[in-house]
Amino acid sequence: MSTQQQFADLNENIKLTEAQRDDAQTKYTGVCKTLHAHFYPDTEYDGDTKLLFGSYAEHTAIRPMSEDQDVDVLFKIPEETYQQYAAYQSGGQSALLQE
Repeated sequence: MSTQQQFADLNENIKLTEAQRDDAQTKYTGVCKTLHAHFYPDTEYDGDTKLLFGSYAEHTAIRPMSEDQDVDVLFKIPEETYQQYAAYQSGGQSALLQE
């Protein structure tokens, strides 16, 4: 077996399956929709308030999947919300996470 074929086989063996990709997308989309509904209650979620990055965004996530793996997502909160928690003398970030 050629080195090129060995690499192709390895690549195929570590790629996420379609089911794994779909599962991750369902989960992070659900989280982002929930956050959007909380912070932007008068608008419908369209994905503009999230930014996917990391291995999922770069299509470099590999298997086997483990409990330690995650999907890296930035969620954009409204400026007013940011300012509200940034004004705390201490614990603003913690309070925001609790919300």
